[in-house]
Order: sequence, then C-alpha cells, then structure tokens
Amino acid sequence: MKQVRLVAIGGGGFCQDTDAGMETSLLEWVGPRCKSIGFIGSASNNDPIKLNRFYARFGTGGFRLDHLQLDADISAARQWLDSQDLVYVGGGNALALLNHWHASGLDTLLIDHALKGHHIAGVSAGANIWFEHALTDASGQGLEPMNCLGLVPGSFCAHYNQEADRPPRFQSLIHSGQLKAGYGLDDGVAAVFTSNGLEKILYARPGSAAHYVKPLL
Repeated sequence: MKQVRLVAIGGGGFCQDTDAGMETSLLEWVGPRCKSIGFIGSASNNDPIKLNRFYARFGTGGFRLDHLQLDADISAARQWLDSQDLVYVGGGNALALLNHWHASGLDTLLIDHALKGHHIAGVSAGANIWFEHALTDASGQGLEPMNCLGLVPGSFCAHYNQEADRPPRFQSLIHSGQLKAGYGLDDGVAAVFTSNGLEKILYARPGSAAHYVKPLL
C-alpha cells in the first residue's frame, strides 16, 4: 500500500441509524479541512433509506453532500470523486457491488483514487471490498470467501459479533489456509489503515471489539 487512508467499519453507523459516535470519530480522522462528503451506494442499489440517512446524518455539519449515480460513466465518476474530501461506501450486497464496479470500471478508478491518499470509508460490504478476501453471504450460498480488490493485505469479516457462525467460519478458513490472516470487526467498530498498515481502532459501541485472526502455529 502507498498513500492509503482507509477506514473499514464492521457494521452499524448511519446506514443502520445507530452508533452516531462512529461518524464523529470518522470526521475527526479526516480533519477540519473536510468540506465535502460523497456516498457510494452500489451495494444497496442506492437504497433511498440509506441515502436519506446519509443526508440526514451529515446535513447539519455544513458539508457539501452528494451521492454517486448508479449510471455514472467513468468521466462523470472521476469528476465526482475529485470533488469529494471523504468518500463513504455503504453496505448491502458485496457481490453486487463488486460486479457493478468491475463492469463500470469503478474498481480501477477507486483504487487509483485511494492510492493517491484520498480519504475513504466503507461499512460492511463497503469495507469488504478493499481487502484481498472477505467472508460474505452475498452469493446466497452461506458464508463463503470472496476475492476482493486487494488494496489492504489480508482478509476481512464484517458483523463479527452479529451472527454466531461468522467467528468460527472465519477462524476455520484462516486456520486451514484458505484465507490469509485478517480482521473480524464487530458492529460499531472501525479499523483505520494507512500506507503502513493498521493505524488504530475506533470504537463507537460499548462492548464491541476488533479481532485479528491468524493461522495456528
């Protein structure tokens, strides 16, 4: 990684109308120069509920807010990205998100954007896609590994404390060598990554935690 500034959120936050402290911590991380925030809702097909929650959560802060249209071409998407101080990728179906980005060219565009040091945050599916691999149920076949964009080394599992079968499945895949070591994040928890790897953990929900799982010796 180089010049990366990325926050991966395990779940919760404004998309689920919870954990207001998560966005407070997120804005503190970006800093006072943040004047514009853009939302990418590819994983939920720009679900109106999530869009409304985005505008409601950040609408009182004096920010310039916008969301990326699903049919935006590469030129329009590049112009849109260049106008944002923070890009927030929402949750939903990680496979649908990845397929849309591959088909539209957004995957290459967003990786290039991230490598230039722009601030990016993502929750659930919007966090999965930045790692080499993620554990997801997006295919409808249960919890299975998914190849992702590989911007952050290792593997990732969102909603780690929300479903009882997520921790043992994630651990089993890593211990067997089918997945690389990686991070399981509870809802209300975020991991901040920079060019040097994991920088810090942000907590917005009491009792939630971040977990690092590695192969057994």
